[in-house]
Amino acid sequence: MKDVSAYISIGVVCVLVLLLGFFKNKMELLFRILIRGVLACVTIYLGNFLFQFFGIDCFVGLNAVTLLTCIFLGFPGVVALFFISFF
Repeated sequence: MKDVSAYISIGVVCVLVLLLGFFKNKMELLFRILIRGVLACVTIYLGNFLFQFFGIDCFVGLNAVTLLTCIFLGFPGVVALFFISFF
């Protein structure tokens, strides 16, 4: 009887380790997307502030479309949004 409970315990631990590895990859991806979103917000906000400070008429709004663009494209996406807004 002790052997059966030991095997069950080992099996449960193995399943938990596999689930932890699976969810770790998913959590890492979500964390990376969250960090890119926060950095995109900060970059757009600072870009808007600097352009306004220097008197350049260039404004990029913070909305879902601009944030998704910056999350998927990264810093070149931010530059592209400001370039499009400038012209």
